[in-house]
Amino acid sequence: MLIFCQCGHSMRVPWSTEVATEPVKRPILVSQPVLLEAQDVQEVHEAPPALGLPRSPHQPERLLGKVNPLFCLQHAEAKTAGLCDACRLPFCNDCLVMIQELRLCGPCKNFRLAGMAQPRRVLPLAVMALVLALCSAPAALIVTLAAFGFYQSEGLLGVAVTLCVLAMILPTIALGLSIQAIRQLEARPHAAGRGLATSAICLASVGLIWCVTVALILIGRTSGGG
Repeated sequence: MLIFCQCGHSMRVPWSTEVATEPVKRPILVSQPVLLEAQDVQEVHEAPPALGLPRSPHQPERLLGKVNPLFCLQHAEAKTAGLCDACRLPFCNDCLVMIQELRLCGPCKNFRLAGMAQPRRVLPLAVMALVLALCSAPAALIVTLAAFGFYQSEGLLGVAVTLCVLAMILPTIALGLSIQAIRQLEARPHAAGRGLATSAICLASVGLIWCVTVALILIGRTSGGG
């Protein structure tokens, strides 16, 4: 802060907060040696306990928290009777049950039964194959009849056979889709639609047989006429 006298000179006067204060001297702490007794020194120099997994009180040779293939996962006292076919963990006879020719543990059994209780969903590929087979059968019939009529009226064997070959396209595609649906159903036992895929195979096969038969009849007539 500046203070002016009557002569016009100024003099700087510090505020109360600007007054320099002496630093506070803190005592220096000096560590003093601690005298240990013989018992304390022995406890300090003892080796720490080995870090590892705890052992079972019933089976000392079995480690808790680690799967031992010689003992049941649920019962520490029971020897292993076999592995679960789903999770491949060791269990005793009391923990394993037979379901659909599979030896399963309790959790895997519950999971499989819960999946079996759910409604089975129809495989979309089986539905698609059946729809295509239903459409290909009348289409193949119409095209082959047109080819037969065209041969009767014009006498062109090549055109008639070509129409029969074109009529086999849809049944062939339907047959391929139905076979693929059967393979997927075998890989997914919980899916439904085997009857649809089988019906599609039958319809597509009938359509193919019909087209081949008409083509052979036309070729036979031409050969017999010649």
